[in-house]
Amino acid sequence: MYSLPKGILPVVHMPYHEDFTIDFDCLEAEVNYAFACGANGIVFALASELLRLTNEERREVASFLVRTSSNRGSVVISVGAESTFAAVEYARHAASIGATALMAIPPLSASLDDKELRSYYEAILAASPLPLIVQDASSYVGKPMSAAFQSSLFTEHTGRVGFKPEASPVGPVISEINAATQNSAAIY
Repeated sequence: MYSLPKGILPVVHMPYHEDFTIDFDCLEAEVNYAFACGANGIVFALASELLRLTNEERREVASFLVRTSSNRGSVVISVGAESTFAAVEYARHAASIGATALMAIPPLSASLDDKELRSYYEAILAASPLPLIVQDASSYVGKPMSAAFQSSLFTEHTGRVGFKPEASPVGPVISEINAATQNSAAIY
């Protein structure tokens, strides 16, 4: 049984060589440093320049991070994509390589209503047994998700869904999610 990660989970930042290829030696040093400092896991996310990577690079980095972490803590892999099909493929890949949790932003190129968001997130949840952190990065990528929508996902998948709210203003949004889930949702 998988559970949502806990503790300090820094987001890795993507290091590059001068030719813009990924510097895996530097990335390994970054992961080792995070764990040496007491991190409980690492996160490969939007701030990791995820959207600048090719599909092959996304998979390669995800696999590298799981291997490099060597079971020292959680490895959360962002699987958000422009299509449900791609997000599902990333979710399956993350589960197959030994990630401990998923995180997903909604598609950025379209403003989805709650029904479309539900379809997107339900497909990701169905594709993998891993827990999912729903990232509402709407402060910089689009329309905020409603607390009602988020809490309904939580209720239907209790113990498997957590939240990374980033909609402005963040404090009141966190309070709304807490109230809607009776203060029982994991919030990152």
